[in-house]
Amino acid sequence: MKKCLFLLVLLVSINRGFAQKGTNLYAGVEVGSKGVKLSVVALLINTDGAFSYSVQADTAINTEIISFTSSAVTESANAAVLLYNKALKFYKIPDRQIVMVLSSGVIEQSKITHNIDKVEEVKSLILSQIKNKQKTIDFLTPDVESRLVNLGTINRDDRKGAVVIDVGSGSTKGGYFDNLSTDNPKFIDFNFNWGTAKIKGEINNKQPESIASYSLLVNQLVESIKSDAITGSFNRNAGIRNQPSMIMGGGISWVIATLMHPDQMQKAFIELNIKDVRDFKRYVLNNYEGFISDSRAKSPEALIEFGKVKNNFDQKSMIAGSSLVEAIMQDLNSSSPSKHFYFARYCSWLTGYIVKIRSGENDIIPAPPLPTTSP
Repeated sequence: MKKCLFLLVLLVSINRGFAQKGTNLYAGVEVGSKGVKLSVVALLINTDGAFSYSVQADTAINTEIISFTSSAVTESANAAVLLYNKALKFYKIPDRQIVMVLSSGVIEQSKITHNIDKVEEVKSLILSQIKNKQKTIDFLTPDVESRLVNLGTINRDDRKGAVVIDVGSGSTKGGYFDNLSTDNPKFIDFNFNWGTAKIKGEINNKQPESIASYSLLVNQLVESIKSDAITGSFNRNAGIRNQPSMIMGGGISWVIATLMHPDQMQKAFIELNIKDVRDFKRYVLNNYEGFISDSRAKSPEALIEFGKVKNNFDQKSMIAGSSLVEAIMQDLNSSSPSKHFYFARYCSWLTGYIVKIRSGENDIIPAPPLPTTSP
């Protein structure tokens, strides 16, 4: 693995080689399954023209958009407008550098539940409250979101052999670029409808009596998911198994990297193996309070990240998510060549948009428009 495999794109803000005077702010407003989120990042450019990102802010408003009730639609639209205006007025980010999207998880759920019209309604309500009548809101399909994550995470020159695997709350998606030596590289994508929150919800519905019972039920469910969704998805896209580098994104990947390596907060990418993930599960199950204790945070940066982890992931979420990650790694390790797994702390569709805007990348295609009514 080349040391320069990954862009400096996602180095944390302590990278002192970048001049603050070259900083530009970008923002992403995402209507997602868990709520509406505002992400603000600073683009840092050094004298050589290389660039990195520094996360400036993450703000979320919990809404129940995927219930697709009238109140959920209105609340989600209002939250998106509120966060858009915050980016525009509080952070003073140029409008052209604020990207608004509806997540692939919301889009997929709207199709499953025949609520595409509600997604269109959210979009219309948002745009009706924004002064800039030229503003657009993108619908992210799993394919497009995976491309964006790939663009924003991996350097153009280092994409060969690298697969992005984004383990989200409601689904897992990703892919890699093929035919990179041609003028028309092809993106091979995959996705399956299982993620951290969905697994947790399925098991909670069974009302386990203890955390040990919960963990056992998670293992049983994930084994079923592995034999069906995971193996089946990778088999349908067999080229994935031929790639040597797996870049793991999503919330659970960030949690694993943060809690397993609190002394490496300066690193945006950490190589881990399946034993590390199994150790993580064991610590969470048997010594949860000690494992998440602030006493393990040996720096101010680590202390902040520990706080974020505890605000967003509880014990059950960690067990569910890490079990899914373990199953993915186990399945991919069953075939040659040997795989190296790199957990990315910062892995986002927003970074893909920024790379595209700044570098003129044309490897991404627009998300297709949705029909205005449910099928």
